[in-house]
Amino acid sequence: NNCLVAYGQTGSGKSHSVLGYDEEPGIIPRILGSLFSGRVQKEHVAHVWVSFLEIYNESVKDLLYAGKEEHGDLAVRDHPKFGTFVVGLTEAMVQSVKEVQRLMDYGTKRRVVGATNMNANSSRSHAVFCLRLEVHKGEDTERPVVMFSKTLLVDLAGSERQSKTEAAGARLKEGCAINRSLSVLAMVIRSLADLASTEKKKGGGRQAGGGDFAPFRSSKLTYLLRDSLVGNSKTALIAAISPAASNAPETLSTLRFAASVKTIKTAAKVNMDSKDKLVLELKQQIALLK
Repeated sequence: NNCLVAYGQTGSGKSHSVLGYDEEPGIIPRILGSLFSGRVQKEHVAHVWVSFLEIYNESVKDLLYAGKEEHGDLAVRDHPKFGTFVVGLTEAMVQSVKEVQRLMDYGTKRRVVGATNMNANSSRSHAVFCLRLEVHKGEDTERPVVMFSKTLLVDLAGSERQSKTEAAGARLKEGCAINRSLSVLAMVIRSLADLASTEKKKGGGRQAGGGDFAPFRSSKLTYLLRDSLVGNSKTALIAAISPAASNAPETLSTLRFAASVKTIKTAAKVNMDSKDKLVLELKQQIALLK
């Protein structure tokens, strides 16, 4: 599994880095181009599903839902095998980059944005774009080895100060919700960084899937990202900063957050069915005996 998180203050270029703009493709379009260009191979068949959600005022909303009636706040649940997931989230199978781009454009248009004194097109919600990949691999067509993975691409809403944005009314409420969820994320990162530092001094190692001590359930964002922060995932952070001298305090805060994230280690592994894994191990043992 993989996860990429874009973090930084409002107006620092997070959405531009992740989504891109017109002739300047962002990270998501580049990943999709790489994925589909190397997808077709003789020995395996791959299937790709995408989903797109936003966390607005601590409510999870489906950005790909095309029904007339609103879904409302979707629940985040925990599965013993697949980790955290969103109940009732729309998941669409795609065959090409153009199909994904069409769905991504549709979801981006439905995302909540608003104007503040710092950003004319400020994202007022956290957006999570999910790619789910399933690969049927092997020469045995009757029983191929099935491997699967999940990639989360997260565009966080920017932290902001009311004294600079001069937000009021609904914009102020949105800013409070954004800052609260980012504060919980910072608390989780700090807890994980402290544990990593303590165990490094002791010479021990933390098992993947731990982290119950951190307040993951205090926010929908951290609960959704729990597996990416402490479990089976390769996770990366983009720290977006502003070159303006007036934003120096926020820049320092972002860099401190990035430094804390660097101390956290996750343990990624190949995802496959337990039976397929056993069959593969037995085949390898037979090959060694021969």
